[in-house]
Amino acid sequence: MTAKEIQEQRSQLTYAWEIHDQEIRIHFEFRSYEKTMEFVNAVAKIATEHQHHPLMQIDYCKLDLVLTTHDTASLSQKDFKLAKAIEEIDL
Repeated sequence: MTAKEIQEQRSQLTYAWEIHDQEIRIHFEFRSYEKTMEFVNAVAKIATEHQHHPLMQIDYCKLDLVLTTHDTASLSQKDFKLAKAIEEIDL
């Protein structure tokens, strides 16, 4: 994807996704560990449906997600489609 295409795709997302090199990242904080894990499990289900799996780093009530397309070592439509689907999870 070109830089312009990446910015266009980013502008269609609602949450505070950040672009770093060839990744998009976001940080979440939850009220409890249980809420964190509910969200992680919802992301895992969606990721499996999309056949595109993010890096997830869990620290009690905090979650960092990183999306990139490993096959191309860059961002792709898969990343932005998954990000959009993640945004549809009820927090």
